[in-house]
Amino acid sequence: ILVVMYGASILRSVFEEKRNRISEIVVSSISAGRFLTGKILGVGAAAVLQVVIWAVIVFAIMGLPILPVPSDTLALLSVDPGVAAALLFFFLVGFFLYASMFAALGAASSSEQDAQSMQGLLFVPIIVPLLFMGTVINDPAGRTAQVLSLIPFTSPITMPMRLASAPVPAGEIVTSALVLFAMLLLVTWSAGKMYRIGILSTRKRPALVDLYRWVRTA
Repeated sequence: ILVVMYGASILRSVFEEKRNRISEIVVSSISAGRFLTGKILGVGAAAVLQVVIWAVIVFAIMGLPILPVPSDTLALLSVDPGVAAALLFFFLVGFFLYASMFAALGAASSSEQDAQSMQGLLFVPIIVPLLFMGTVINDPAGRTAQVLSLIPFTSPITMPMRLASAPVPAGEIVTSALVLFAMLLLVTWSAGKMYRIGILSTRKRPALVDLYRWVRTA
């Protein structure tokens, strides 16, 4: 929910700045890469703050004497610190991965219709793990769960599902994390170059070959 909500917000924000030519004024003072990084970090901080607020509210309600929580329920909510750290890592890296792609698509969009249609493409890898939720939860060590955990665009959702269902071998967690982080670096680097040219491009929606040229040219 956070990835879709805040990612789409980044795309719309970038597109509005491009359409109103605000970004042209901003990039005259700072580099496009810094501008993009600042936007992603700012929105990411807002998303993390929202999660913290939700957690505080939940634990505050659970602590009220008028709403006693059974000890069995509290035991189910307890999470191993190592698992909690892994969950936080996959959430943050996955969020910034998609935020970078949403920002790049916003810069590449030439109209509001283009922005809406292009953001639909990014919803597909987010939905895929949800379609296999039953399979992953019932068989977290199965082939489907392992494959989806190694694909960087589905691992931010699949790996937390596996971690919440059963113990996962440390080697698989580390491998999935490294692949995801490497993809984040690649996508962020490419998005910065696409953003640099895209915010100044007002012609029709670019094709995939045009996006490749942007990355090579920038």
